Amino acid sequence: MTLCCCSSLAIAQETEINEWDDSPCKSLKPSMELANCIAQHHQDIEKKLTQTVKQVQQKLAFDRTIQQHFVKSQKLWQTWIETECAPADPHHHSAHVPVLIAACESNKMRARERHLRQKFALNQNIAQHTVVAGDTLSAIALKNKISVEKLKILNHLRDDKIIVGQILVLAHPVFDLRDDNGVSMQEFGKE
Repeated sequence: MTLCCCSSLAIAQETEINEWDDSPCKSLKPSMELANCIAQHHQDIEKKLTQTVKQVQQKLAFDRTIQQHFVKSQKLWQTWIETECAPADPHHHSAHVPVLIAACESNKMRARERHLRQKFALNQNIAQHTVVAGDTLSAIALKNKISVEKLKILNHLRDDKIIVGQILVLAHPVFDLRDDNGVSMQEFGKE
């Protein structure tokens, strides 16, 4: 069963072939240059995925339970990658094995990063307001047709204090909190 935002295995396996097509290493012949390219690519993709995961966690900050379920799903996804990319023969000591594992992991991380970016609408512009002198939460809320309470929740404010230059989120972006099988994150983990 697919859990919490993870692409279904079939989709992940289908897209990873396309991920290699986009790899900067695809045209290199087996060599030390290819191994170095894959290692660098792996490092770059891992960094990009880490940044994307942080962005998703920020978007999920409005609900701690959903955020915890997302963290669980990331751990499950990481376990799946380790299993999928492990060599068929763990006793095989070829110099090519680490390179193949890195290439496999890179493909899967890239597919995951794209999936999260799309799933959580990370490329969407979010309605925001930059506080100027004279602004109050109630005036900003009234102008944007939302309640002061919602404004406080969206921006993790404990009171009505705001400062000039502060950027306030006016609405959280719309994204689907269900996995690819239609199970909501709220239902995840209740088994």
